Amino acid sequence: MIDFFFWLTPWERLWWAPPLFLAAAVVYARGAGERPPGAWRQGLFWAGLALMWFGLQSGLDYFSEHAFFVHRLQHLILHHVAPMLIALAVPLQTMGWTPPRFVRALNHPVVAPVLFSALIIFWLIPPVHVAAMLDARLYAIMNVSIALNGVMFWASVLNASRRPLTRMLMALAVAPTQIALGLLLMSANSDLYPVYALCGRATGLDALTDQRLGGLILWLPGVMMSLLAVLIVLLRLLCGAASPTAARRESSDGSPEPCPR
Repeated sequence: MIDFFFWLTPWERLWWAPPLFLAAAVVYARGAGERPPGAWRQGLFWAGLALMWFGLQSGLDYFSEHAFFVHRLQHLILHHVAPMLIALAVPLQTMGWTPPRFVRALNHPVVAPVLFSALIIFWLIPPVHVAAMLDARLYAIMNVSIALNGVMFWASVLNASRRPLTRMLMALAVAPTQIALGLLLMSANSDLYPVYALCGRATGLDALTDQRLGGLILWLPGVMMSLLAVLIVLLRLLCGAASPTAARRESSDGSPEPCPR
């Protein structure tokens, strides 16, 4: 039986992860002391940072190497859930950091959805995926690239300085790729990723069931995150229309307050 501490122990230790996460926490805490973003935003940031750590440096990593559907859950956390929580906390304003020009270029409304979808496709190409699962360095690059891209994309979608329609279209633009890939994985009649059999499956699922469940996770929760982002943008738009003060605040710093109750 796996004990609780298993989930707190990194399976694949990344030597740079503890200092990087610690630096992010210190810089954010210092910025929050000087430019308080609100308690709820701070809560979102810490929750997102904790989830990001869990996705990268916990016992979950063991199961993601031994079950395809758990691997998809790991990437759902790293590419969708944790980045969206961090983006909602508007950490750049709190930290007082302006992204460099190349980052802003990657967050162009056309480029960002293409890059987001391309990364999903690339790491699911069977030969690429198998190579990443068998090479520790490539495996780390895969997970880190997914996590960084997720933060960049959802920060761009939830950035109030852009037109709401543009942001909603960006969120919806990544859904078709996830639907198509999810349906492809669910309808495949052969094991596309035999690496999980090679490493040894950690669950009692057979290869096709594992693969189809992974496709379902890629399809439904991934698309639901896009719809959630659209809902958030719409709610902010309605709040801005109902409260001129909130609208002015949004246009000035890109971080509107919640609707007044």
